[in-house]
Amino acid sequence: GDYTTALESGRRAETITSVLYPDDRQLKGKELRLRQEYFFVSATVQDVLARFLQLGLPWRELPAKMAVQLNDTHPALAIPEMMRVLINEHGVAYEEAWELVTGCFAYTNHTVMSEALETWSLEMMEAVLPCITQIIFDINWSFMQLVQREFQHDPALLEIMGATSIFTNDANKRVQMAHLCVIGSHVVNGVSELHTRILRESVFRRFEQVTPGKIINITNGITPRRWLLQCNPYLSAVITTRLGTTDWATDLSMLSLLRDQAEDAALQREWEEARLQCKRRLAAFIEKTQGVRIPAHFLFDVMVKRIHEYKRQLLDVMYCIYRYQWIKSLPPAERKRVVPRAVIFGGKAAPSYHRAKNVIKLINNVSAVVNADKEVEEYLKVVFLPDYSVSIAELVIPAADITQHISTAGTEASGTSNMKSALNGGLLVGTYDGATIEILQAIGAENAFVFGHSDAEIAAMRQTLKNGQEQRAKPVSPELALVLGQFVTNGFGSATLMKEVLESVCFGNDWFGVTFDFDDYVRVQKEVDACWQDRREWVRRSILSTAGMGCFSSDRAILNYCERVWEVSPVVKPDYYKKESSRTRSRSFPHLSYPSHSDELVGLGI
Repeated sequence: GDYTTALESGRRAETITSVLYPDDRQLKGKELRLRQEYFFVSATVQDVLARFLQLGLPWRELPAKMAVQLNDTHPALAIPEMMRVLINEHGVAYEEAWELVTGCFAYTNHTVMSEALETWSLEMMEAVLPCITQIIFDINWSFMQLVQREFQHDPALLEIMGATSIFTNDANKRVQMAHLCVIGSHVVNGVSELHTRILRESVFRRFEQVTPGKIINITNGITPRRWLLQCNPYLSAVITTRLGTTDWATDLSMLSLLRDQAEDAALQREWEEARLQCKRRLAAFIEKTQGVRIPAHFLFDVMVKRIHEYKRQLLDVMYCIYRYQWIKSLPPAERKRVVPRAVIFGGKAAPSYHRAKNVIKLINNVSAVVNADKEVEEYLKVVFLPDYSVSIAELVIPAADITQHISTAGTEASGTSNMKSALNGGLLVGTYDGATIEILQAIGAENAFVFGHSDAEIAAMRQTLKNGQEQRAKPVSPELALVLGQFVTNGFGSATLMKEVLESVCFGNDWFGVTFDFDDYVRVQKEVDACWQDRREWVRRSILSTAGMGCFSSDRAILNYCERVWEVSPVVKPDYYKKESSRTRSRSFPHLSYPSHSDELVGLGI
């Protein structure tokens, strides 16, 4: 008859899935997130093992029939959970279970930021998941034994063990989920060449020493079916007409045929008109949802992605403040020569990420000031698109004249918004970071706008900060002083907000090099304005940007996972499902023996 207690357990169970990604600043939020991570991987592991048992095969066949790709560390508990199910529920011996688990699991590291290199309090783990924690201890003990055997005569043995242990060696012992992923997987991959190099040489340097060759690179890709054919029907029609076929949507290397036509005046007119159609479509959406009217002849300057300090939306909005003040300082006659620009932001911040939310607030404050100023309405607009999603991205990305990929060098693992934009003919403004480096190699760095210090220079700058020194050896430039002065005088928000923003980039706190790269950012924006005024040159670069994006198809990335990680071949449909086609090999990747057309693939055999 205790109905309250009877219902309480059901309510507690429902909270596991009622609020995803809880605010983890408090203990209850942390514990809920840990329960969520375990809940979802446990359900998945139990499901796939149950389906394997229906095949009636011996356990040794498990890795040949099932592959689990860990995307960052959030599903890392799947490794000890599969060990638990195999050992406790199916009576598999420990060594055999471990061989099966490592044969099934592979780990993709998507970023070197702390939120992806997740750690948990050992005390909390033992309280919430005692059985799983014990299994993690066993996994770590076995791996430490391996390290001891292999490096017993190495003077750096203790350092190697400390750098590869799943548990931190300090008073507040924590469980390092990235280390669990590396140890429990047969392949680990980065998602761009630079990112993979950083994993090998820095983040997982000692793991690379223990298991050389385990860390490989598979650069991310995007699907051309969604991110060009579907989201940009205007430009897709121009490409199809010029190439005489729609086959480019399944063989993206065909876009390279546009290179020879980049100077064709007729194509340039068609190209520019198609892009104008996209801009009119986005402008109508912005006016309807945000009440801001943006003429289609403005340069559409876009930055849409997760709000994070390393992605440096703050650098972009600081330039907006500078550009606004610069335009205001010009005599009316000189303003006529200013390139009119609409700066469009979109993205979300994590619930507990206070600094990122400050940036969103600052963008909206700048937007309110700029858009209400009649003096600059013909030259500058600033818009923040709330509730950003991939559906909104389908409107924004095709309309972008330039897109900002301005992360601090050495921090962006890959990036895919840069690929989507370049595929749609948007010109990149970027740093030498993530997959942007490979995009520049593919499309030609001369067809983009590059600025900023290298990852080595950023590392040196950070070392000065660690040593308690400011990174600037030269006086603050007038351009940067103009912006910082607005923060000091509370020009774009409350004193509290302005103080917090100012402190994040000054007084030895500029870890992501916002002020370090600001002057060069102003320089490259002048290059953007100069190129925009040469319409033939701008459109030529836009065509060449699209033409060089063939290797960034997700088809290529998936084929790489098939060949190098999962060791599976696509299943070809029976003849009565096939369409009339004599093309059975990929033009883009002739060394791979896979069909190139999606209508000929049933799946990946997983």
